[in-house]
Amino acid sequence: MSLMLDERPAPSAPAESTPRAQELVVRVDPRRPRRWRTGVLGWLVASGLAALLVVGGIAAFRAWSVVGSVFAPRTIDRSAPVLVQRLRDASQYTGATGTYSATVDVEHTSGIVPSFIAGSRSVYNGVGTVDATVELGALAKHVERDAQGTLVVRLPHARIGDVHLDAGRSHVMSRDRGLIDRIEGVFVDSPTSEGEVQRLSRRRIARAAASSGLRDRAERNTTRMVEGLASTLGAGSVRVEFGTA
Repeated sequence: MSLMLDERPAPSAPAESTPRAQELVVRVDPRRPRRWRTGVLGWLVASGLAALLVVGGIAAFRAWSVVGSVFAPRTIDRSAPVLVQRLRDASQYTGATGTYSATVDVEHTSGIVPSFIAGSRSVYNGVGTVDATVELGALAKHVERDAQGTLVVRLPHARIGDVHLDAGRSHVMSRDRGLIDRIEGVFVDSPTSEGEVQRLSRRRIARAAASSGLRDRAERNTTRMVEGLASTLGAGSVRVEFGTA
């Protein structure tokens, strides 16, 4: 709705009457302003700003990804190639393998000095494997037939190998050190070295392997292997003997 002002001259009056002032006419325009045009224009402006924000956000994210990849930490491997030092032909048959677990509890004391002042104690659980192997390198030299036609194969007794500790399963269960040992550890390269407990663990596992029947199991398995191989080759009856071949 709008207002319009219009001035009109006053109507003529008789001569004898007093002159009248001009009339002020106010006209009301019943038509409403077209506000929808302003609303459409504002909506278009808001949509344009939102689109610019979205595009700007995507561009900023891509730019940050590129910059982040430039400054991201990287690992460069400059290791030298592996050198072949020695190759050997294997002539041993692994007849049996044993897995053993040994718990070592070692304590070091300093006379009558309390352990919390001087001394140490370590409890270590070592898990290792031991192989029992039979030497087959001179097998052809120790094969003969007896009077009954039986093929006799003479092999050396199985030998128990070294203990291989499993680094992933072996661990220190507990370690206590006195005050003086902790201070001395500041000036030592490896104050908590596991060398001693590992040696003791290997020694105990080796003794356990020697008394666990691992050698006998390896010889039985080797016998079955040789007999099966001879049967496949059509060698007839076979007897395997272990001794000082």
